[in-house]
Amino acid sequence: MKIKVLKNLLFILLASIGYSQQYPDLGPNQILPNGIFSTTLNANINQSIQLDNLYETTNYTISNIPYVAQTNTGNIVPNMALSTYSNMLDIGFNFCFFDKSYSQFYICSNGWISFIPQICDPNWLNCQLSLVPTIPLPNNVYNNPKNCIFGVWQNWNPIPVFGGSIKYQTQGIAPNRKLVVSWINVPIAAQMGNSPDPNNNGNFHIILYETTNIIEVHIQSKPSYSWTGDWTYGGLSKATQGLRSDLNGTTIIPTPNRNATVWSAYNDAHRWTPSGNEIIPTLVWYEVGNPIPLDSNVISINVTPSTNGSYYTCHFEYPLCSGDWTTYIYPNTIPDTVFIKPAIGIINDPEDNIEDIPISIVNSHENILENILINNDLILSSQTFFDSINDQYYYIPNCFTPNGDEFNNNFCPIFSNEFIFNNFYFSIYNRYGELIFKSFDPKNYWDGSFNNKTCPSDIYSYLINVNNKIISGHVTIIK
Repeated sequence: MKIKVLKNLLFILLASIGYSQQYPDLGPNQILPNGIFSTTLNANINQSIQLDNLYETTNYTISNIPYVAQTNTGNIVPNMALSTYSNMLDIGFNFCFFDKSYSQFYICSNGWISFIPQICDPNWLNCQLSLVPTIPLPNNVYNNPKNCIFGVWQNWNPIPVFGGSIKYQTQGIAPNRKLVVSWINVPIAAQMGNSPDPNNNGNFHIILYETTNIIEVHIQSKPSYSWTGDWTYGGLSKATQGLRSDLNGTTIIPTPNRNATVWSAYNDAHRWTPSGNEIIPTLVWYEVGNPIPLDSNVISINVTPSTNGSYYTCHFEYPLCSGDWTTYIYPNTIPDTVFIKPAIGIINDPEDNIEDIPISIVNSHENILENILINNDLILSSQTFFDSINDQYYYIPNCFTPNGDEFNNNFCPIFSNEFIFNNFYFSIYNRYGELIFKSFDPKNYWDGSFNNKTCPSDIYSYLINVNNKIISGHVTIIK
């Protein structure tokens, strides 16, 4: 029942005009009332970011787009000549093509890339790659390349003596990187022994986009070159542009009028956008630090935190071929977390236990004890936990207010005047585990700042190592 309800809710919120998915908001941190040990968390998924619907890569739609000049300062593929094939190369990220994920690829000098090795025809010195698109795809011509992206499939000859080269480069920053494979000033091989004419050089780029799995081909120059020789070399005049699936290669998505035809193109670009089934993500809940999900496909969840408190989070998860969409939808952000702690050990009236506090601590911190904030039974005052190390007392507040007034502007553990230190280390961490303060001096207070900026109201974790005893807990900044 809960899966059906969530699916309907996701459909209403996300499917009609595009997903509206910033990271779900989990609300404020909570200290539970005395005697309450569990609570219900709710994920608010109705956020403001709008994103076009996302689709599987089982199929594609092709569109004409404006040409954009490309820059490629990457590696030159070595030993490339007429009808040659590169070694396996790294894409630089995971890319999905016809619903399979790949991290590596191959380059053919004939103007295309593939995600699988191609079968070689022993009758050709350079395998089957000298074959050109003599008849339109799909066809049964022996060993036509499969699982390929054809930028401009034609016989090109990028040997250095003619000045041509093929480069590849991964550009950008995750999760928005792109792989650019470029044919730069590569002569058409149909000129054969003739002196190559620069006007017949090809300049074009195949581009793969991380996360969206979009494919583009940008052509600066692709001339038409007529050959009147036999059928083989007559095929050298023809070219193909588009996509072809693996296995039997029956799925072909060519550019219109560019499937084994004679054509030319200048400042031209096309895009292939995934258009398979719509992706409906799964909302998954976690306790921070535990990789095993607490639950999924529910917007509300009941949790029972540890006595020291626990952090919880949730986010949408996607299938393998769209696993990076989380960071794509939420660029430069991290999932929301919420801290929940039972009120175990919090005393409603600290003055009830004043006789247990060493007088030196009371005198130096009476301002803390006088600033008790009570709101609907949620105690935000200093904790009155007392312990001893070698029969010497210490005291740790559980909140402070670094607002510049005369009260409670700093935080640190407080030790009795008689306390003897053998060693001391004090550190503060934010909710994401980032170290924001450390000290080896027990008299050095944390002023609630990080990188010279006051930290926001939140619950922070502390770790104290004093005389080889570890003390940990949480402190709240109140503003």
